[in-house]
Order: sequence, then structure tokens, then C-alpha cells
Amino acid sequence: MTARRDNTPQQGSLFDDGVADIAPSDAAPAFVPGATRTVAQTRLAAPSFVAFDVETANRAWGSICSLGYAVVRDGIVVHTDSLLCTPPPGLEQFDPAHIAIHGISPNDVAREPAFGDRFEEFRAIAGDLPVVCHNAKFDMTALRDACQASRIRVPDIEFGCTLVWARIDIPGLPNYKLPTISQHVGVTLDNHHDAAADAFAAAGIATQLARARNSRTLLDYAKATDTVLGSLSPHGLALCASTKPTMTWQGHQPSRKASDMPQPNSEADAGHPLFGQTVVVTGEFSHFTREELWDVVARFGGKPELNVTRRTTVLVKGTWVDNSGTPIETSKERKVREHIAAGRHITILDEPQLRAMIS
Repeated sequence: MTARRDNTPQQGSLFDDGVADIAPSDAAPAFVPGATRTVAQTRLAAPSFVAFDVETANRAWGSICSLGYAVVRDGIVVHTDSLLCTPPPGLEQFDPAHIAIHGISPNDVAREPAFGDRFEEFRAIAGDLPVVCHNAKFDMTALRDACQASRIRVPDIEFGCTLVWARIDIPGLPNYKLPTISQHVGVTLDNHHDAAADAFAAAGIATQLARARNSRTLLDYAKATDTVLGSLSPHGLALCASTKPTMTWQGHQPSRKASDMPQPNSEADAGHPLFGQTVVVTGEFSHFTREELWDVVARFGGKPELNVTRRTTVLVKGTWVDNSGTPIETSKERKVREHIAAGRHITILDEPQLRAMIS
């Protein structure tokens, strides 16, 4: 299960297919948020950092079974690998739905080092470099939870998030999942959900975004995009986020009004559990955007709605955390539980249950 990647810089520009034969270290991307650069300036805009990704054994975010990384020096990936590990104590059970996603089974990690040992390997490689993740809220919360379950010190890490940054600098994409952004910017993603492959893709995205802003460091890029880097420490977790008060969580603007919601598929299987249901989606998900979930519900004959009402019969619940990374109940989930306490029947599904239902 160990994966290694070619360290050769990816060809082509993030934002302009017209320079596909020019390596990023020599190319000035055509998309320039607020500035125009010379080739010489672009060569200087080359941050150093380590991209990081984890895969988990089950729905517990701390159940890390693989750590992937890509070390970037002056804008070039110099080393990448994935490290299998046994999940922390108490979190060792593997969920079949998660195995189906990343292909890692209990047998694959049975003779691998414990999470704590693998994390020390990663820290030795990363050193004092800042970290970049795609959806850092998940990876950093998972890392914190895994350290706590392993009874090891939560590290001090400064980090950025390509999900937050891509939503700001590449508006208008159909979604902001890692494969979508990678394809848009021309970054290779060979094997999605292999931790090394995902880290490699995040590294390429972050490097190109920083170059487009002529940012020599991640801190420079954060300032240029009106965001703040996140931080993890034994004292808590603060997320990478926009500093603009008009932005919603992680820079995401609501994409649909109630009048634009997809309509139920009248030809769907009437025996499917979602058929005829009125479904509300809440929280954030590892493998779907909310827009994609609305489309899935409609495809199976359900009616997606934005808000919880007396019509609601199903709530699809993702994860939501506060600024310290602590999981909390969303207002929609709280309202649903109030309806249930009052005697109304509403089914609550989490992401693995929904995935099993639609597969």
C-alpha cells in the first residue's frame, strides 16, 4: 500500500491551457488575482511547505490508518510517500464503507507501526515547515483526535487549506473536491484516496495558487487572499479561514436558492428508501458537496429542501466543528431532534449510512 510519486514538476499552467508545454517553475499562470508578473518574479514565488493527508479506518476522525505527505521546497515536490499504521487504541475497527473508499484493510496494517510511531516519522521529515491540506478541518481534527487517543502530545502546526483557497481564487467550479480542482488546474491525481496521491495533488494546487498571487510563502498567500493560516497545538485548534465577514464557512457561498433545488425523479425506484422522502442535508461531508447530495436525493426520487420544516422526513447529517475543531450539533440537527422529541418520525442518516443506501 506504500505509494511513491514522480518528483518531476507537473507540466502546464493552472489557469491557461495555452502554456501546457511550460513547466510551472517557468510559467506565469494566465489567471492573476490582481497582479501581473514577469517570468523572473514567478520563479521567486515558490513557497516551501509539506502537504499532508490522512485516511481513516472508520467514521471516527481519529482512526488514522495512513498518513501521506509531499515535501515542497521552493515550489518543487522533493519527496512524497504514504505511511500505513495501526489506528490509535480504541479506534482500530475498520468500517467496510471506509475500506471500499481507500482499499486499506486490517490485514494491510496488522504488521505496520502504530500511529504514534508513524507520526513521529512524519514530523522528522516535515521539520518546521508549514503544512497544507485539502479540507484541513478534517485532517487537522483527525490528527488531534489520533494524538489524544494515542496519549501523545498534540503537535504545534501552522497550516493552510487548499479547499478554502480554491473557493476564493478559482470561483465557479461545479464543486471543490480534490479531483475537480486537480483536473481544473492540471495537477496529477493518480489514485484518489491514496494518502500520498492526495497530498501530492494538494501540494501542486497550493504551489500554483501561490504562484498566481506571486506569493513566496504561505503566509504571503494567506494575506493576499484575506485569509488566516490555521494552527494546531496542545491548547486547541483554529481553522484556516477567510477574514472577510461576508464569507460563510471556508469561503463557501450558497450555490442554490429554494427555487433552484432539483426536483424528484418520478421514474426512480419506488422501493428505494429515499423515494418520496423530504430530505434536508446538514454539515460537511468527506466525499460529497451538499449540492451533490441534493442531486443524489432527487435522482432516487426524494425531494431535497434547504430547511427543516414539518415536511421533513429524513436528515442527512455530516460533521460540523467549531473554531476549535470540536464537533458540534448544527442548528438543523438540533431542530430535527426537537421534532423527534415532540413525536414526529424523522430518520437521521450519517454519511456512511447514506453511501451504503445509494450504492
